[in-house]
Amino acid sequence: MELVRGCSWNQLTSATYLQNYIMNAATIAEGRLGNPVETLTVNAYPTPLASPIQIVLRNGGISTVSTNPAIANGDIVRVDLSLTWIAAPGKRTRSQSRNTIIARTAP
Repeated sequence: MELVRGCSWNQLTSATYLQNYIMNAATIAEGRLGNPVETLTVNAYPTPLASPIQIVLRNGGISTVSTNPAIANGDIVRVDLSLTWIAAPGKRTRSQSRNTIIARTAP
């Protein structure tokens, strides 16, 4: 999440940038988790658009699920970062998520 907070507005609202520079590598902790799936979602705020920017990191592979260039035209976005994994014993699904609201800075 700290990498996201350091992005410029153009970087934050670009699915290509987010995929290539933010979600491009698994964290060290993920190596100890069973089947980790990390999802980054960026959408307009307070009224979300029908299609957000959504990028998923799973098994070392990154995919862009959806993108929406119109998000860059707004002034505020909500960023959601979630991590789900399978925990032993019992093979139970666990999850953790963080979110933040980021505003475009004045020119």
